[in-house]
Amino acid sequence: MNVLKDYMVDNTEEIIDLLQRLVEFESPSSDKHANDMLGEFIAKLLSDIGLEVAFDKQSAMGNHIIAKWPLVEDSGDPILLLCHMDTVWPIDTIHERPFSRGERALKGPGVFDMKGGLACTLFALIAMKRLNLVPLHPLTLIINSDEELGSPTSRKLIDDEARKSQYCLVMEAGMGPQGKIKTSRKGVGSFEIQVQGSAAHASLVPDKGINAIEEMMFLLLNVLDSADISKGTTVNIGMIEGGIARNVVAPHAKAVIDVRVSSLSEANRITDAILNLQPRNPEALISISGGITRQPMELSEKGEILFSVVKDLALNELELDLEQGSTGGGSDGQIASAAGCPTLDGMGVIGYGAHSVNEATLIRSLPIRSALIATVLMKV
Repeated sequence: MNVLKDYMVDNTEEIIDLLQRLVEFESPSSDKHANDMLGEFIAKLLSDIGLEVAFDKQSAMGNHIIAKWPLVEDSGDPILLLCHMDTVWPIDTIHERPFSRGERALKGPGVFDMKGGLACTLFALIAMKRLNLVPLHPLTLIINSDEELGSPTSRKLIDDEARKSQYCLVMEAGMGPQGKIKTSRKGVGSFEIQVQGSAAHASLVPDKGINAIEEMMFLLLNVLDSADISKGTTVNIGMIEGGIARNVVAPHAKAVIDVRVSSLSEANRITDAILNLQPRNPEALISISGGITRQPMELSEKGEILFSVVKDLALNELELDLEQGSTGGGSDGQIASAAGCPTLDGMGVIGYGAHSVNEATLIRSLPIRSALIATVLMKV
């Protein structure tokens, strides 16, 4: 018998109610007021259970929450917990797709990414306080409001906290139907190429012009040649535009490229390859901008040990057989990992449909993931 697990199961309805409140506080990344309203609700909840809560105030984005559960001085460096409260869904989506409950799943905007994981984290802390359970180490919980935008205003905050933390737990959803823990993630890169040529009549004096589209085609073929699927490096030419008319030598062209990489060495290699592209026609002017926006989260030796400890703990304490996996999507776990902090991502709910109208969280995952989070905090 596990008291904590039983408590979570017995209080599943309270976790669902909390998740519903979070979902109904709509919080698109670009809406500061909406995120600040949700942030105030969360801050009060955490303050009421005795955590020290502060805001990292922002002018354009929602204020980020920093909550701490301090312990005695000899209890070691803190553990970092990462959540985000922003979603990809605009205000009033809740009226089109209200929070709803089926036999197995809960639906609504943000219910899976990532208000489900946020609800489990908050309730894990609430349950620990109610049961007079304490974490093994001090805790720092960061809940940011700009994760879906790449965390532009919270990146330094996360990096700073990660550098002084023993390990990091990221409450993004688990991977797949098994809810695998994400021990590695591909890095994400974004690049833009612009080519400036010169216009001319396509039939009368084509040699007087410089065709920017032709130059762009040459450059993009070189970009595609830089991909290496065997090493997990992929390239997607996501957008391309250029020219002014069918019968005019195109004077300009632009392309936007997405890059995914599995290792830092590959990130450096393909970044250099793209930024150092040269045109075929030396008279064409090219401009290349961008880079790797999220470093790859590689499975380090310390990360492997951390997963092994958590896996054994989950099996022994909760009869939960955790698996690990790798994914291509981005998260704040990559920021923590790049700072040298061993990181386990995907500690949140199990479900499906991130960023889709079918977004759902499986009800059965709420108590067990809440119990998992609390158990790890008390034992690791």
